[in-house]
Amino acid sequence: MKKRITFLALEKGYDGVCREIVALANNLVDLYDVSILFLKDNNDSINLNSKIEVIVNEPAFLESRKFYTDLFRKSNVIIATDQYFNKVVTKYSLSKTILWAHQEDTSPNMKILKHYDLIVVPNKFLKTQYQEYNDNVLIINDAIEFNDQKIANGDNLIFVGKLTKDKRLDMLINIFADVSKTFKTNLIIIGSGEERKNLEDLVKSKRLKNIYFRGLLTKEEVESEFLNSAIYVTCGKCDNNNLAMLEAMSYGVPIIAFDDIVEATSFIVDDINGYLIRNRNKDEMYEKIMELLTDKEKRKNFSLCAKEKSQEFDIYSLKIEWLKIL
Repeated sequence: MKKRITFLALEKGYDGVCREIVALANNLVDLYDVSILFLKDNNDSINLNSKIEVIVNEPAFLESRKFYTDLFRKSNVIIATDQYFNKVVTKYSLSKTILWAHQEDTSPNMKILKHYDLIVVPNKFLKTQYQEYNDNVLIINDAIEFNDQKIANGDNLIFVGKLTKDKRLDMLINIFADVSKTFKTNLIIIGSGEERKNLEDLVKSKRLKNIYFRGLLTKEEVESEFLNSAIYVTCGKCDNNNLAMLEAMSYGVPIIAFDDIVEATSFIVDDINGYLIRNRNKDEMYEKIMELLTDKEKRKNFSLCAKEKSQEFDIYSLKIEWLKIL
């Protein structure tokens, strides 16, 4: 009888965390019985293996003892993908418990983390944080389903992620306004969030005609946008869009970001496959964007290096790391 792995996720949709859960689950389903609990179904198109059991449970039932005891009783390993599940996991689970942490610790009660058997994080920065509360913290890199053949050949700038204040898309729009004065290009913004209207108002106030808010797209639609892009640009300080950046790189799209995105320094190599801008210098970011847009030979070299670097984060390569702990 196969061991059963149960993932606990906030939303079923095309965001970074969900895409990584889907990639790992799809690669485990032939070895294990796999189920995924989502607290919300956004009805987005995700490429989930039909063998995987999908359970949707409203957040109102988060405290339902019977629901979780029944769910956990059938599972050998519970993988919580957000600290939102800390209480139910540590309270009701008798199985092996793993917290797969994709961002900084945010729980108001960090002591609860000691009850997890293991915490998995994607980088040294997060490992240092979580080791304060649990001795068993393991680094397994973020992983993508690597795109082997296709490579970008466009002139657009692109950003993928939630439209929230911390992503500083207002800064990106202001920088792009200067770029568009001297180079004919588009800025494609993919994602949803509470800042969308404010950002659209900013675009209107600047009378910019070449910024497109695409909302939530399918995997195939995002792929099409990556293939029509030249550069992925982000101005966020603590950007949790590692997966989006890695996916962009797998299509040969170089990244330009500020160097205080600690998590991204593991795959962005400055002046090799992208640029890491120091001191959040907006003028320098503008200059580097213009450099890659106008110097097609350099952009081609960056593109090839970006694609090569992304192979280190292929889910098939990292699958073995997960098999060791399940």
